[in-house]
Order: sequence, then C-alpha cells, then structure tokens
Amino acid sequence: MATHDAPTEDRPSGAYADAHARSLRDPEGFWLDAARAIDWTVAPTRALDDSAAPLYRWFPDGELNTAFNCLDRHVEAGRGDAVALIHDSAMTGEVTRYTYAELTDAVARLAGALAARGVGKGDRVLVYLPMIPQAHIAMLACARLGAVHSVVFGGFAPRELASRIDDAAPDVVLTCSGGIEPKRRVEYLPAVAEALETAAHPVRTVLVHHREGFETALADADGRGGASWEDWGEAVAAAEPADCVPVQATDPLYVLYTSGTTGKPKGVVRDNGGHAVALRWTMEHIYDVGPGQAMCTASDVGWVVGHSYIVYGPLLAGATTVMYEGKPVGTPDAGAFWRLIEDHGVRSFFTAPTALRAIRRADPEGELLQAHDLSSLRHFFAAGERLDPETQRWIEGLLGMPVRLVETHATSAPLAMGVLDPVIALPPGFLALHDRRARDLALAHELAHHRGGDLLVNILVQPLFALHWWNPLGRYGWLALRRDQEAACDARVMAARAPADRAASAQASRSRSPSPSSSPRRSTSPSPRPRARRNRGSSTPRPDDGCPHQVHDAVFSCMKRSTCSPGCRAFSRFFWR
Repeated sequence: MATHDAPTEDRPSGAYADAHARSLRDPEGFWLDAARAIDWTVAPTRALDDSAAPLYRWFPDGELNTAFNCLDRHVEAGRGDAVALIHDSAMTGEVTRYTYAELTDAVARLAGALAARGVGKGDRVLVYLPMIPQAHIAMLACARLGAVHSVVFGGFAPRELASRIDDAAPDVVLTCSGGIEPKRRVEYLPAVAEALETAAHPVRTVLVHHREGFETALADADGRGGASWEDWGEAVAAAEPADCVPVQATDPLYVLYTSGTTGKPKGVVRDNGGHAVALRWTMEHIYDVGPGQAMCTASDVGWVVGHSYIVYGPLLAGATTVMYEGKPVGTPDAGAFWRLIEDHGVRSFFTAPTALRAIRRADPEGELLQAHDLSSLRHFFAAGERLDPETQRWIEGLLGMPVRLVETHATSAPLAMGVLDPVIALPPGFLALHDRRARDLALAHELAHHRGGDLLVNILVQPLFALHWWNPLGRYGWLALRRDQEAACDARVMAARAPADRAASAQASRSRSPSPSSSPRRSTSPSPRPRARRNRGSSTPRPDDGCPHQVHDAVFSCMKRSTCSPGCRAFSRFFWR
C-alpha cells in the first residue's frame, strides 16, 4: 500500500501574513516587485493608476506579450526541452507531450495562419474546442498576435454559441470535429454551422481541426453561415510563424462569458498585464509550483479556472501543465485522478467538490487511491462551490494532507486561501462569502470561525480581478470597485449595529431577570422582545444617498438594479449591462 507522508516543504507560518502586511503597507512597491517576475517590452513604473477612480488600471505604462511570457522566454532561457504540456485523454487512451520549444512552434504557426486571414491586434477570435492541446494552442496564438480570444465551453448549444458570436463579434472561429464523452461523441461542426446561420454578426473564417471518428466532414459544413471553412492542419502547414506582438498592459487578453443563468451572458474582460503578474504570483506563493514541477487542474478551458490554471498560470511559471480529457469517475473508474498524479508526478492538484463527492460515492473506502503512489503530491485544492465538511474530512483522511479551499467568481480568477492559513483577513474591497446567509462582515466572521466549511476572505491578488465587461458601453466599458467607499460602508454598518446590539443584549438580560415589583398574579402580557437586526430593513444606513439597497443585504441577489451608486455593496459585487 502506498504511503502518503505530510508535505515537508511548508513555508514559515507567517509568510502569507507578511506578504499581506506588505501589500497594505506599500501596495505600489508590492505589485511592482511582483511585476519583475514578468518579461516586459516596456517595464511599468506604476502599479495602479487611480487618477480616474473608480476607473482603475493596472501597470498602465507597461507593455508586454502574454504568449512570450508563457513560452518564448523559457525557450530563450535554455528550457526548450522541458515539458510544457501533457495531454492525457481517458477518452482515447493517448498521452501527448509538448516541450516548450514544440508548443512555441505550434503556437507561432497557428498565429501565422490567423494573421494571414486578417487577424491582428485587438481582433476577436472565438474558440469552440474540447479538452485537447489545440485549445492551448488557439488561446496562446491569439495572445501572440495581441488578438482577444473568447473560449466557449464545448457543451453549449448553437443558440448559446450564436449569442456569444454576436456579442464578441469575432472574425475567426477555431473549432474541431467534435468532443468525446464517455458514452457518446458530440458533433461540433453542425452546432457551429447552425450558430453562424443564427447569429447576426458575420464570421469570415472557420478553421477546423480534424479528429477521427466523427460523422460530419469539413466539406459538409463548407459555405454555411457565409463563412469560409478551412482545414486547420493545412492552414498551419502553409503559414509562416508569427512573432509576438507587444500590447499595452491594459489591453484585453480575453473575453469569457458568464453562463447566462441570470439573464443575457456577460463577457468578463481580463487585461494582459495585471492578469500575467497576479497569476505568476499565485503560482509561486499559493499553488507552490515552479519550473520542472507539474500542476493538474481538473476543470475545462471553457471556464475561468481552466483559463487560469490549465493554460496561463503553469506556463507563466515555466511549469508543466497536465490537461485531462476525461471524468473523475467512469473513465474508467474513480481512480482516474490518482492515476494522473502518479503517472505525471503532479505536485499540486486542483478540482471541484462535485468531483470529490462523485469519487467518494464510487469508492468510499479509497481502495483505488491506495493502488497509486502519490508521493509527488504536495498540495490539493478544491474550488467552485462549497466543500461540505464530511467530504473534506474524507479526502483529507485519504491524502494525509489538508485540502486548500479556493474562491472563484465570474468576475475573478481563482484565488487560494493560502497554503498556510485557512482563514485570513485581507485588504478591504473584495468580500468572498461561501455562505449566502452571511449578510454582513461581523456575521461572516462568525461563520468563518465557528461553522465548518464556511469561509470569509478579503482577496489579496487584486490585479487578477476583471474590472469591466465586454461591450456594455460601446466596445468595452470600465466599471470598477471603489475600495474607499467599501471600507467606509463597512465601518458605517458596524457603527450602526453597535447601539442596536447593545440594546438587544440589555433587553435580553432584563427579560431573564424579573423586576422585584412584579407580581406573579399580574395578567398584563409583556411587550414583545425586540429582535436584533443584521443590516436588514430601513434602520440600515445607506452608503450613498439614493441607493435602493440595504448595505450588505443579500449580496448574491442584487445583480440587476443599475441605479446603485458605486459605494453600494451590491454594485461592487456585480456588474451588469
């Protein structure tokens, strides 16, 4: 039976707290130091431009190329033979490895093919691919040209694909023959063709990567939707490799759409500079992965976790990223994740609580885990939803290490709670509440400290946050968080609560201690006890005149009222069209 020793490389207990303290004491210096881990065409001299607050910009005078930082610089540093990408497909039984030199060449050639079809800096390219290496190559090829990619999850229907085409207005669509599920094959070409015919925006070109075993051929779709349908492989073979195009740090890298469950899908925009700096920082200080080490994130490139920690994060750090095409159970069994860790020497593994619950149902005793050597594993992360205490205790018992909880939002990239501290208070401005009943800061702290599985975090890695949507006001509009008003809002709520809490406490004491003059035969009914309020109702102060919301009230439900002022908690939690 394999043994799983506790990690031996934990950092000192105050490392994360020290970093947090410095970020508060000298935020400009903190982020400029972090920016030194990135190669710049023009190095930034400023971290945050707040001259037009609340419209903030990160590293405003910097210039870089994200694809160069993910690929070329590692090759130039002599690490071209190091493995950059491992594609492990449980669907086909194949494992494919790309070195940094091979991946750089593939990306440069696809970028050349895109450039030959008129794609350049600022143009949009829609990517509709499953979990195959071409997804990596497509995203990085766009970044190489300074184009803006928009990845659409391969499981979305033609109507959903069409809505994103109309919003992002891409010139080119990159797709393949289809995706493979455990019990079926999903044909992509008919879906793309229908979406092009439905969308109002005209797409010029569709490049199709061929996969064996699918019924619809490229010729069957040619001409549909008014686009030119071309073979990916032929286009790349005829192309000249394209060089990296420098872009401003504040230029958009990608648009990623929300699921649309709350209305029309909204395109979250990430810039190049802040995204690269903060992701690179998290790889070292949170995920503890660097050159020559492997990270596996069991997600999908269609989601923000996949963008950040399947594609960009590990490559920015010069590490190996393991891309898994398969399921946590059924491909072939509930030991799939443990096989990945053993086969590829994974150091940090990242998955969702839903996957852990599925594995627990299929293999409650962890027998399949015991068949694998997990000695390479140092950190295990879970994200995307609440991890229930029972499942957390189960997986921690099997692995012999803590599970690190991670917070994700539609408007943020994934951020861990630190490799060391389970609950930490970070700078004001970004509240992440796992429990939707947490209506204010004080209650959230109570939940964080006294209820298993609930967590409060104020996020440290601010450059990673998207501060605007694609195309709400013209091409793309900026909406930002007003941290000063947020802090004032918190302070005002706490100050307003104090008298009411003291009065409620005094009343409770009086109700437990009867007055000496009271008579047991007295029939007058006592007055009802006043109930302590948790920032609900008209007694709650408003952060700004005219705001229709209660401060901190129902932070997960106020997504549509555009009359909010910037200081309102609901405004700063969400943005809308």
